[in-house]
Amino acid sequence: MKRNLYIIMEIATRELDANLILILFSLKKEFNVFIGDSSTYRFLLNKKILKPGIVLTKSVTHGEQKSKLHDTFKAQGFILTTIDHEHGVLDDLDYKKYFIKSRIAEKELSKFDAFFCWGKYDYEKLREAFPDYKNKFFLTGSNRVDAWKNINSFNFINNKYKKKIGIFTNFALSNNKYGEKKYFKLKDKAGFYLRCPELLNKDKLFLKYQKKNIIKFLELINYLPLVYPNYFFYLKPHPVENFIFWEENIINRENIKIVNPENSSSLIKFCDLVIQTRCTTSIESLINSTKNINFIPVKNNHGFGKFVDKISYNAKNKLEVVNLINNLTKSKKNNFKKLNILNSRVLFKKNKSSSERMTSILNKLSKKIKQHKSQSLAYIKFNLFLYEIYNQLKSKVYNLIFNYQNINEYKFPIMKKFILSNKMSRYSKIYKIKKKFKITRLGNRFWLFES
Repeated sequence: MKRNLYIIMEIATRELDANLILILFSLKKEFNVFIGDSSTYRFLLNKKILKPGIVLTKSVTHGEQKSKLHDTFKAQGFILTTIDHEHGVLDDLDYKKYFIKSRIAEKELSKFDAFFCWGKYDYEKLREAFPDYKNKFFLTGSNRVDAWKNINSFNFINNKYKKKIGIFTNFALSNNKYGEKKYFKLKDKAGFYLRCPELLNKDKLFLKYQKKNIIKFLELINYLPLVYPNYFFYLKPHPVENFIFWEENIINRENIKIVNPENSSSLIKFCDLVIQTRCTTSIESLINSTKNINFIPVKNNHGFGKFVDKISYNAKNKLEVVNLINNLTKSKKNNFKKLNILNSRVLFKKNKSSSERMTSILNKLSKKIKQHKSQSLAYIKFNLFLYEIYNQLKSKVYNLIFNYQNINEYKFPIMKKFILSNKMSRYSKIYKIKKKFKITRLGNRFWLFES
């Protein structure tokens, strides 16, 4: 009888392709794989509809509601595992004091059987911080790295221009689509500042830094299309940023365009060069052999993202950016020193994929699960149908009264089956997995993958 793997996905643009690759390797190990958001899982668990299996979630500690979700899974016989997508490996901070203290409570960690690590850095730090649980940590790398390597290139082509440059913004705090007050309120509600009071001061410093940096970054964006009329610039805002800010402040020119591709890696692969500011796209660029410029015009002491300085070509002003563009667009050599520095923190140079390593561990853990009869998919579908109708009506009423915004609309949008199928087929060819698969939509944000 097949085992069940339940993946909790938060942000589709960040996690979908990574999860699809993991699903392929899981199907190979004879899993049935479900993917959905926390709200859907919470509803289904309360109804006691799901049969026990392995759960893969994206963090350990994130407030009382998530802790209760973990408790419900455990009470119903599920095994918990995690890969933390807010990895903290790019920060130049005391890892234990800021990352571990704010995101991994020991009581919550005790509920988990496996914690998948991005590289040697977090693996060693976590084992040192939790000696009683050191066997829970596994040096697998992240399945997101697999996706960064293999995502399709952006499909916008303009042969008129000599070079294509991608510009990635990173102002999720100062230009947050829900406002900075909501940002702090959500983190406070999730208990981050209670677990780590020092983090509040760091976030305030980071906000001041971003407010200064966004002005300099905007000046650079409006300056470069003038200096390089034969180059085309693609501006990709961070998913949680307010797009209107950029639409209103970018000077309209023929050779710059604000884009919102499915994910960052697809644009990185398409471009000849990337410009970012202490952003995860620096890692994605280096892994895909795309040169990247790290624009850091403002001095800071917050520590966030500072590791990026070690793996990028750094520029403190517009002139330095221009000089780097001139040099890097001509160079075809990879900087192996930077590649090795990155691999010490983010495992990506191994022959075996992170997804395959993760699946091997999930497969071993699944043997602890008691076998149950197959669950009724029709019953799941029917219950989710009623649940989603109720949620839609509630959202409309809330929107009329409180101007309510459903965060799931951008975090986990309703997906199309043919897109998922095409992606799965493509990754099957890349990884030479011949297993046939079947995809079933059980709800707006709940899917089943079978072989």
